Amino acid sequence: MTMLKRRVIALEARVTKEATIEDLLHAIADEKNGIMVSEKDWQQIRKSRAYKFIESIKPR
Repeated sequence: MTMLKRRVIALEARVTKEATIEDLLHAIADEKNGIMVSEKDWQQIRKSRAYKFIESIKPR
């Protein structure tokens, strides 16, 4: 079962596009303007390297 789960995750990673900084900025702008951004989109953004980079340079 875990082998199947890993293969599905690997396939999803290859099929879905990597979120960019522009995607993050669009999502933030949409939320600010009252447009709901789906949880699926936010999850994809949070998993991206761009989001992790921004989080690493954000002051604490």
